[in-house]
Amino acid sequence: MEGFNKIYSGLHAFLGWADVCQKYNLKQGDTVVCEFELSGRVVTAVRVHFVTASNSASGRQTSRGRQSFDHVENPERYLLNPNNPYFEKTLTKTNSVLYVSPPVIKKYGLEFGPHSSSIDFLLPDGSKMEGFTKSYGGLYGFLGWAAVCQKYNLKPGDTVVCEFELSRGVVSAVRVHFVNE
Repeated sequence: MEGFNKIYSGLHAFLGWADVCQKYNLKQGDTVVCEFELSGRVVTAVRVHFVTASNSASGRQTSRGRQSFDHVENPERYLLNPNNPYFEKTLTKTNSVLYVSPPVIKKYGLEFGPHSSSIDFLLPDGSKMEGFTKSYGGLYGFLGWAAVCQKYNLKPGDTVVCEFELSRGVVSAVRVHFVNE
């Protein structure tokens, strides 16, 4: 499948990933291994290997599997409003943008404001931090996430539950709940 190389604030990304996820019905919690094909030192292709719950390299069940939220017990207990859409995020090395996976968008029928529209990160201590909605070829994310991670000293492996606040059906805020205490 065709994709495009893009650079956002010094970070390299590949547009077209949402199409791969949709075509192969990838869900939140699925694991893939991405292998770079090089010409000299330039990345020319990304070979994607699918890892499923029953086909891990060791032949054992993976800890995350294909079920959403299977490694956070009762994520709904963190929600301010149990009717709000939400998703779980386990932080990785790169946490500059909080991405919303296409299956989450589809599951809840989420709508987002225009590119670079303002949203708020609502934090556990009652404060707010400003963020911005970004659209990357049908993939949505929120800039400003790096500042949240820095303020709360979040590290790779930490898990949060992100609860969406809606205004007239459009995502207007992301309420962040910490799972790792």
